[in-house]
Amino acid sequence: MRIIRKPGERYYIDYIQHTLSREDEKENERLHSWAAVGHGFKSDLYFYKVASNKNGKISLQVYKNQILKPIVKPWLERGDDFVLEENNDSGHRTGPKNIVRT
Repeated sequence: MRIIRKPGERYYIDYIQHTLSREDEKENERLHSWAAVGHGFKSDLYFYKVASNKNGKISLQVYKNQILKPIVKPWLERGDDFVLEENNDSGHRTGPKNIVRT
């Protein structure tokens, strides 16, 4: 079975797929977000920037300076009871064991 356009549909505006050029991609900034959820708890949604790389992966420095210190550290200082479970992102696996308190 084949799907073909009807005569005259080739340039119909609703059927044209638009692609971004490299210049368009440079103008668009990637948005990265972080949030914490748990039983009876939902944090705000926080946005952070990863300026050092093109793939958008969070680095240990970005994770430490934009997530752990300003967001998680106050929870620890306040005495909140929680378990910080992280996924396998490369930004979580390297460096000192307790980077929140440093």
